[in-house]
Amino acid sequence: MTKELYKKIPKIELHTHLDCSLSFDFVESVLPQATYEDYLKRFVAGPKVKELQDYLNVVDASLELLQTQDHLEKAINFLFNDLLADNVVYVEIRFAPLLHTQQGLSPKKVLSIVSHAIEKESRRTKIAAGLLMCVLRHYRE
Repeated sequence: MTKELYKKIPKIELHTHLDCSLSFDFVESVLPQATYEDYLKRFVAGPKVKELQDYLNVVDASLELLQTQDHLEKAINFLFNDLLADNVVYVEIRFAPLLHTQQGLSPKKVLSIVSHAIEKESRRTKIAAGLLMCVLRHYRE
């Protein structure tokens, strides 16, 4: 199957992690000094991952960028652009609001920001979307 034909097939994305879906374009937009090599080292787990901690290090780097309303909204915008380019017709986005509170956002505010941004991008792109909220039992809030 050619790449062009594959892109034309409608797809669904289930259990898409917001914090693991950052494109180079998004990273570069918030970290203009980032090179593609930096992006691959810090934000892509790749085949070199041998242990869970290797994967979690990549997630931690992504979470550092997702701590403000602007960055959360921008990440969702870039994600929907990528989904649209891949002809995704339905996506379920998973995220944990408690992981986005390091710069003062409340979990309730994070949920509001993300749900509104997803609704907006879903309307803009015509991609149906669901939201999977992960509640972390080891957090007290």
